[in-house]
Amino acid sequence: MLTRTLSLLLASTIVLLAGGCGSTPMSTRIMRSTAILEEFQSSDRPIPASTLENAAGVAILSEISAGVGIGGSGGEGILLRRLNSGWSQPIAVSVGSGTIGVQLGAKGREMVVIFNTDAGVMRAATQGTTMVASASGTAGDASGTTSAMSGAPPATEIFSRSQGLFGGAFVGGFNIQVDTAVNQETYGSQFSTLDLLEGRGTPQPGMMRIERLLDGR
Repeated sequence: MLTRTLSLLLASTIVLLAGGCGSTPMSTRIMRSTAILEEFQSSDRPIPASTLENAAGVAILSEISAGVGIGGSGGEGILLRRLNSGWSQPIAVSVGSGTIGVQLGAKGREMVVIFNTDAGVMRAATQGTTMVASASGTAGDASGTTSAMSGAPPATEIFSRSQGLFGGAFVGGFNIQVDTAVNQETYGSQFSTLDLLEGRGTPQPGMMRIERLLDGR
């Protein structure tokens, strides 16, 4: 009964927060995502090169705000799909999340979501995806991983970096949704999400650095 209650509370929180911020232009998202990926890869616990090499897709997300007890936050980022010729155009996504448990003084999280199957990338882009996990709190600027939060392992791997102090154990989840308004503003209404994930649309300035990092260069 308790597990069911926690699941219902978490689901309700995620639904309320799923809209995220949704107003940041693509150019700013790309700059922020570049900084996040550079910080991950220059840390003492970078994302393994083999993980990036085998990724079918990657979402780079920044999430802000959290509460004590039942809390939540919103954020945004970009999603990329690996193609035979390299990487797709970035698509804008929003993220909403909820936490149930003790979470003190949290300022936010930065996350890199690795999709190890193409089906997982397409499901996230066309249907949205909700991920839930249990973890122990960490203090300070910490990085760690939570694997296969959604789908059969190792379909999804999540690398997270938290700011602020987390206390105790928590159950957390987040929901990724495509931000159609930002994508249409960036590429025009003639390109669908599928078009962009297949490489069509205007290449975006600033993506070269992200692509090089994802390719281990």
